[in-house]
Amino acid sequence: MKLQRFAVSRWFFKLVRHLYPRHLREAYENELEDFFIGTLVVETERMGILGVPYVWWNTATDVLFRRGRLTRSYLEERSRSSLFQDFGSDVTFGLRGLRRQPLYSITVIGTLVVGIGATVAMFSLLYNVLIRPLPYPDPSQLVLAWSTNSQLGLTKEGPSPGDVLDWGEANNTLQSLAAWFVTSGTYQEENYAEQLVSAQATGDFFRVLGVDAAFGRTFVAEDVVSALGPAVISHAFWQRRFGGDSSIVGRTIHISGAPIQIVGVMPRDFAFPSRNIDLWTAWNLRLGYARLDAVPRTWRFLNTIARLKPGVAAVTAQADLTQIATNLGAAYPESNRGWGVRLTSLFDDTVQDARAGLLLGFAAVGFLLLLTCVNVANML
Repeated sequence: MKLQRFAVSRWFFKLVRHLYPRHLREAYENELEDFFIGTLVVETERMGILGVPYVWWNTATDVLFRRGRLTRSYLEERSRSSLFQDFGSDVTFGLRGLRRQPLYSITVIGTLVVGIGATVAMFSLLYNVLIRPLPYPDPSQLVLAWSTNSQLGLTKEGPSPGDVLDWGEANNTLQSLAAWFVTSGTYQEENYAEQLVSAQATGDFFRVLGVDAAFGRTFVAEDVVSALGPAVISHAFWQRRFGGDSSIVGRTIHISGAPIQIVGVMPRDFAFPSRNIDLWTAWNLRLGYARLDAVPRTWRFLNTIARLKPGVAAVTAQADLTQIATNLGAAYPESNRGWGVRLTSLFDDTVQDARAGLLLGFAAVGFLLLLTCVNVANML
C-alpha cells in the first residue's frame, strides 16, 4: 500500500508495533500495518484531519491497556470472513462455469475422476498385497524352511521327510514346525464324483499358523496316530458340496475310495497354502513311511512352515538350523552332505512375485495422475 499521505502516521506505527505482544506480531506480521493504514483511510474520510489523532489514540490505548485484543479480534474475524467468502466465490464461479460450458466442465471432471480413481484403486491393491499384515497371529514370527545346496545351485528346495523330522526335534528356537504337500483325490458319493485338491499336512500345521476352525476343530495329537488321519475341509467346499450344513462335522466321506472323517470346517477367508485347497488331511511322517527301512532323506518335495519362539530372531533360528544341517551332513553323508537349510519370511515369500509388478503399476498410475493434473491445468 502506498503511504505518502500518512508518512508521520507510518512513523508513529513503527514505534507502536513493537509494543504489541510478540505472538500477535508473528501471527499478523503484514496485516497489522495494513489494518492501521486502512483504519486511517476510513476515519480521515469520515472525520477529516481529526481522524488521524482519533486512530492514534485508539491504537495506543489498545496496545497499552488491552495488549492488542481489539486489533487481534478484528484481524481474526476478517480472516474467517475472507476464507468463507473466497470459498463461496469459488463455488459460485465453478457453478457458473459449469452452466456456461457443460461439455468442457464434464471433460475436466471426468479426467480427474479417471486419474484419481485409478490411483486409489492401485493403492488399495498395493496395500492389501504388500502392506497389510498376513491374517495370522504374530505373522512376523512365521518362516518357511528350505533345503539348499550351493554345489548344485539350489537355494529353495523342498526338504525331505527325514530332514523335517530332525529339524523339528533337534532345534532350540522354533515353537512348532509343520510340513505339507499338495495332492489330489476324488470325492465320491453314490451318483456323484468330484476331483478335489487336498493338502496332506502334519499335525502341527494349523497350530503353527495359529488358526482355528470355524466349525468343529483342527488337528489334535490323536489324529496322527495313523499314517493318514481325519480331514478339515475348506469353507468353499463345505458350501459348494454340503450347502453349509454344520452337521457335516463327524461325518465320514470317501476320497479316492478311502474313508476319511471330517472334524472341522475352516473360516471363509482361510487360504493357506492357496485358495484352491478343498481339504487338509492329517499326516504322520514316520508312520507314512513305516513300510520302508527308514524315513526318506533324498526325496526332497515337502513344504515346511515354522513359528519362531517368542523373542527369537530369525537370524538366531537360522544359525540353529544351520548347525543341525551340518550335523545331519556328518551323520548321513550319502544323503545330506552339502545340504543346508534356509529360512525365509512367510510374508516376503508370499509377496515377492507380486512386489515388482505392483510397484511398477503404482508408479505408472502415479504418472498417469500427474499427466491428468497437467492436462486439466492446460484446459483451464
